[in-house]
Amino acid sequence: MKNKKGLSDIIVTLLIILLVLAAIGVVWVVVRNVIARGVNQINYDSKCLEVNLELVSFGPSDDPDVQSIIILKRTGTGDTLQGVKMVFSNPDNEFSMVLDELIDIEVLGSVSIEIGEDVVIPENSNKIEVTPYFLDEVGSERYCLPIPFPI
Repeated sequence: MKNKKGLSDIIVTLLIILLVLAAIGVVWVVVRNVIARGVNQINYDSKCLEVNLELVSFGPSDDPDVQSIIILKRTGTGDTLQGVKMVFSNPDNEFSMVLDELIDIEVLGSVSIEIGEDVVIPENSNKIEVTPYFLDEVGSERYCLPIPFPI
């Protein structure tokens, strides 16, 4: 009879060890996903540090279907930008709709962006805010900090 009691103590100890190992496995999966997500965000944040855009010009267009033309120049280093979002504003804090331009901007390259007649730019606009972004592996936009330019 005493042998059976000793055997059940061993089984209980093994079950406790298995439960602890299962709990450690569950916690590790959660921690690993959090760490992987953080590393991915750090990668895009470091890409954004290398982004440097300049507003070369902003002015009216000769084309009757185009209201204005913006020319942006990329300086610095880093990866190619996949696009920019732009918002015009005036001193009365009136804002235009967000203009999304999905265009590649190479390092040391420049792009010309045409603003169509359908876009309403607030009267007396004195600032354009340009937000560059990258596309991640699944096609989601990863935004850098907005860059304000006086116009």
